[in-house]
Amino acid sequence: MANYVYHLTSSATALLIKANGMSSIFARTGEAKAHPQGAFAKDRDAKAPAKIESYVIEALGHLLNAGLTIEQLAGEAGSIQLSECPKATGNVDKHADDSNAIRDWYKKQVDDFRKKFFPNAQPVPKDPVNGRGEYAALKSLERTKYRKEKGTEFKNDHPNHFICKLAKVQTDLYYSLEESLTTRGIYFTKAEFAENGYKDYAKHLGGETIVILRVAKEKLSNPHDDPSESKAIRSEGKVEVGDIQVFIDHKRFLNKEGEGSAQKNSRDVDGNWIALGVWNSNQ
Repeated sequence: MANYVYHLTSSATALLIKANGMSSIFARTGEAKAHPQGAFAKDRDAKAPAKIESYVIEALGHLLNAGLTIEQLAGEAGSIQLSECPKATGNVDKHADDSNAIRDWYKKQVDDFRKKFFPNAQPVPKDPVNGRGEYAALKSLERTKYRKEKGTEFKNDHPNHFICKLAKVQTDLYYSLEESLTTRGIYFTKAEFAENGYKDYAKHLGGETIVILRVAKEKLSNPHDDPSESKAIRSEGKVEVGDIQVFIDHKRFLNKEGEGSAQKNSRDVDGNWIALGVWNSNQ
């Protein structure tokens, strides 16, 4: 039995794939720009606020550990200029290098802020200590909770503070790299995550009709694990129409067929799939 991987999309996009085969956005357009209504954009818009907050919490943690207090930080708006931002190459082989460059840049901005406005700050000891503010007096687990709570408050109370602006820029950088990589590949859900992939994509599409495609893994060009999504396989070359099949009725994708030991997932029954070349959007 072939080792299949799955690609979920909308009816409109499936018709384009039927006409042209499956290729990356970059290969089709020459631009590393995801569709504004596509899955990447929807996922980014949904997760960006939490990403920003996580960066605020991270920066506060660094500064609190460096010996500063929330009151000190809130009192210094931080009129400091960001250094030049790193650029994402979009080359999947450089993914780790790009990610590290963006991470290192972010840490440097936070440290530059501390050095400029609080050059004499003394790091708090690992063990609780009195007389150094409420954060220093807490135990390790309590400090973690404190950072999360104060980070959320700080983001809401001081949206124009340097730390919050930096978190927004860092989030934009993060998603710029992800978009650059995403648009240069074709992505498929691994067979073992087919159910989760279907449920997740259904949320992205909202009321749109879901079309489920499958391709035998051996038909993909250089398939490899997606470095940013463990449930996905990434391929970089074109997939021809003749190598793509469509599930007849997406609403049955999660169903079971048969009884007892003969029971199968509906998606594993070959009769539930047809060639993309003979499919039409009314099926």
